[in-house]
Amino acid sequence: MSLSKKFQKGFTLIELLVVIAIIGILAAIVLASLSSARSKGTDASLLGQMSELKAQAELYYNSEGNGSYGTSNGTNGCTTTGTMFNTTPTTNSVAPLITAITAISGDYVALGIDCDSSTNAWAVSAKGSTQNSTTIYFCADSTGYSSSKNRAGNAYDALTGAGATAAKTASGTACK
Repeated sequence: MSLSKKFQKGFTLIELLVVIAIIGILAAIVLASLSSARSKGTDASLLGQMSELKAQAELYYNSEGNGSYGTSNGTNGCTTTGTMFNTTPTTNSVAPLITAITAISGDYVALGIDCDSSTNAWAVSAKGSTQNSTTIYFCADSTGYSSSKNRAGNAYDALTGAGATAAKTASGTACK
Protein backbone atom coordinates (compact mmCIF):
# COMPACT_ATOMS: atom_id res chain seq x y z
CA MET A 1 0.00 0.00 0.00
CA SER A 2 1.44 3.32 -1.02
CA LEU A 3 1.46 6.49 1.07
CA SER A 4 -0.62 8.44 -1.40
CA LYS A 5 -3.61 6.16 -0.93
CA LYS A 6 -3.67 6.44 2.84
CA PHE A 7 -6.32 8.74 4.24
CA GLN A 8 -4.86 11.12 6.71
CA LYS A 9 -7.05 12.12 9.63
CA GLY A 10 -6.90 15.52 11.33
CA PHE A 11 -6.66 19.15 10.40
CA THR A 12 -4.02 20.91 8.42
CA LEU A 13 -1.91 23.61 10.03
CA ILE A 14 -3.67 26.30 7.98
CA GLU A 15 -7.10 25.18 9.19
CA LEU A 16 -5.95 25.28 12.81
CA LEU A 17 -4.46 28.76 12.40
CA VAL A 18 -7.69 30.07 10.85
CA VAL A 19 -9.74 28.72 13.76
CA ILE A 20 -7.34 30.24 16.31
CA ALA A 21 -7.51 33.62 14.52
CA ILE A 22 -11.32 33.57 14.56
CA ILE A 23 -11.36 32.72 18.28
CA GLY A 24 -8.93 35.57 18.94
CA ILE A 25 -11.11 38.08 17.07
CA LEU A 26 -14.24 36.96 18.95
CA ALA A 27 -12.40 37.19 22.28
CA ALA A 28 -11.29 40.76 21.50
CA ILE A 29 -14.88 41.77 20.70
CA VAL A 30 -16.17 40.27 23.96
CA LEU A 31 -13.45 41.97 26.04
CA ALA A 32 -14.23 45.34 24.45
CA SER A 33 -17.92 44.89 25.29
CA LEU A 34 -17.08 43.99 28.88
CA SER A 35 -14.95 47.10 29.26
CA SER A 36 -17.79 49.28 28.01
CA ALA A 37 -20.26 47.56 30.34
CA ARG A 38 -17.91 48.07 33.28
CA SER A 39 -17.64 51.80 32.51
CA LYS A 40 -21.41 52.13 32.28
CA GLY A 41 -21.78 50.25 35.56
CA THR A 42 -19.33 52.60 37.26
CA ASP A 43 -21.24 55.60 35.95
CA ALA A 44 -24.55 54.15 37.15
CA SER A 45 -23.03 53.62 40.59
CA LEU A 46 -21.72 57.19 40.63
CA LEU A 47 -25.08 58.61 39.58
CA GLY A 48 -26.76 56.58 42.34
CA GLN A 49 -24.32 57.95 44.93
CA MET A 50 -24.90 61.49 43.69
CA SER A 51 -28.68 61.03 43.91
CA GLU A 52 -28.42 59.68 47.44
CA LEU A 53 -26.27 62.68 48.31
CA LYS A 54 -29.28 64.94 47.72
CA ALA A 55 -31.41 63.14 50.31
CA GLN A 56 -28.60 62.90 52.86
CA ALA A 57 -27.82 66.61 52.49
CA GLU A 58 -31.41 67.48 53.32
CA LEU A 59 -31.28 65.25 56.41
CA TYR A 60 -28.13 67.09 57.50
CA TYR A 61 -29.69 70.51 56.82
CA ASN A 62 -32.81 69.75 58.85
CA SER A 63 -31.12 68.03 61.80
CA GLU A 64 -27.42 68.56 62.46
CA GLY A 65 -26.94 71.63 60.30
CA ASN A 66 -29.62 73.59 62.15
CA GLY A 67 -30.90 75.06 58.89
CA SER A 68 -27.47 75.39 57.26
CA TYR A 69 -25.24 73.30 55.01
CA GLY A 70 -22.17 75.10 56.35
CA THR A 71 -19.90 77.23 54.19
CA SER A 72 -17.12 75.56 52.25
CA ASN A 73 -15.44 76.35 48.99
CA GLY A 74 -12.01 76.38 47.55
CA THR A 75 -9.49 73.66 46.98
CA ASN A 76 -10.62 71.15 49.56
CA GLY A 77 -14.33 71.86 50.08
CA CYS A 78 -15.05 68.14 50.33
CA THR A 79 -13.27 67.94 53.68
CA THR A 80 -14.29 71.21 55.36
CA THR A 81 -15.11 70.79 59.05
CA GLY A 82 -18.39 72.30 60.19
CA THR A 83 -20.17 71.59 56.93
CA MET A 84 -22.24 68.72 55.61
CA PHE A 85 -19.00 67.43 54.05
CA ASN A 86 -17.41 67.02 57.50
CA THR A 87 -14.78 64.30 57.32
CA THR A 88 -15.75 63.01 60.76
CA PRO A 89 -18.97 61.16 59.94
CA THR A 90 -21.94 62.06 62.12
CA THR A 91 -25.40 60.58 61.92
CA ASN A 92 -26.47 62.67 58.93
CA SER A 93 -23.22 63.93 57.40
CA VAL A 94 -22.56 63.10 53.78
CA ALA A 95 -18.93 62.14 54.49
CA PRO A 96 -19.47 58.41 53.75
CA LEU A 97 -21.05 59.27 50.40
CA ILE A 98 -18.24 61.69 49.56
CA THR A 99 -15.79 58.89 50.38
CA ALA A 100 -17.68 56.50 48.08
CA ILE A 101 -17.85 59.06 45.27
CA THR A 102 -14.15 59.81 45.68
CA ALA A 103 -13.36 56.10 45.43
CA ILE A 104 -15.13 56.05 42.07
CA SER A 105 -14.05 59.46 40.73
CA GLY A 106 -10.57 60.03 42.05
CA ASP A 107 -9.04 62.39 44.56
CA TYR A 108 -10.55 65.72 45.64
CA VAL A 109 -10.43 68.40 42.97
CA ALA A 110 -7.65 66.64 41.05
CA LEU A 111 -10.29 66.46 38.34
CA GLY A 112 -12.07 63.86 40.44
CA ILE A 113 -14.56 65.55 42.76
CA ASP A 114 -15.36 69.12 43.80
CA CYS A 115 -17.65 70.12 46.70
CA ASP A 116 -18.93 73.57 47.62
CA SER A 117 -21.58 74.78 50.03
CA SER A 118 -22.99 77.98 51.46
CA THR A 119 -25.46 78.42 54.28
CA ASN A 120 -28.43 77.55 52.07
CA ALA A 121 -27.04 75.84 48.96
CA TRP A 122 -24.54 73.17 47.92
CA ALA A 123 -23.21 71.45 44.80
CA VAL A 124 -20.94 68.46 44.16
CA SER A 125 -19.44 67.58 40.79
CA ALA A 126 -17.62 64.33 40.08
CA LYS A 127 -15.72 62.70 37.25
CA GLY A 128 -17.16 59.52 35.77
CA SER A 129 -15.69 57.15 33.21
CA THR A 130 -14.07 57.87 29.88
CA GLN A 131 -15.93 56.43 26.91
CA ASN A 132 -14.83 56.90 23.30
CA SER A 133 -12.20 59.45 24.41
CA THR A 134 -14.90 61.52 26.17
CA THR A 135 -14.93 61.86 29.95
CA ILE A 136 -18.36 61.85 31.59
CA TYR A 137 -18.94 64.28 34.49
CA PHE A 138 -21.82 64.35 36.98
CA CYS A 139 -23.27 67.11 39.13
CA ALA A 140 -25.78 67.23 42.01
CA ASP A 141 -26.99 70.28 43.89
CA SER A 142 -29.39 71.53 46.54
CA THR A 143 -32.09 72.32 43.98
CA GLY A 144 -32.61 68.57 43.55
CA TYR A 145 -30.66 68.34 40.30
CA SER A 146 -28.49 65.29 39.62
CA SER A 147 -27.30 64.38 36.14
CA SER A 148 -24.43 64.07 33.69
CA LYS A 149 -26.08 66.70 31.50
CA ASN A 150 -26.84 70.33 32.12
CA ARG A 151 -30.37 71.67 32.15
CA ALA A 152 -30.17 72.34 28.41
CA GLY A 153 -29.35 68.68 27.81
CA ASN A 154 -25.67 69.12 26.90
CA ALA A 155 -23.14 66.74 28.47
CA TYR A 156 -20.77 68.28 31.00
CA ASP A 157 -17.17 68.39 29.80
CA ALA A 158 -15.48 69.55 33.00
CA LEU A 159 -15.98 69.66 36.76
CA THR A 160 -15.60 73.38 37.21
CA GLY A 161 -14.55 76.42 35.27
CA ALA A 162 -15.88 79.00 32.89
CA GLY A 163 -16.72 76.59 30.08
CA ALA A 164 -20.33 76.53 28.91
CA THR A 165 -20.64 72.85 29.77
CA ALA A 166 -18.70 72.78 33.05
CA ALA A 167 -20.66 71.00 35.77
CA LYS A 168 -20.45 74.04 38.04
CA THR A 169 -18.33 77.12 38.58
CA ALA A 170 -15.16 76.88 40.64
CA SER A 171 -16.87 77.93 43.89
CA GLY A 172 -20.44 77.41 42.74
CA THR A 173 -23.26 75.97 44.77
CA ALA A 174 -25.42 75.00 41.80
CA CYS A 175 -24.99 72.82 38.75
CA LYS A 176 -24.90 74.81 35.51
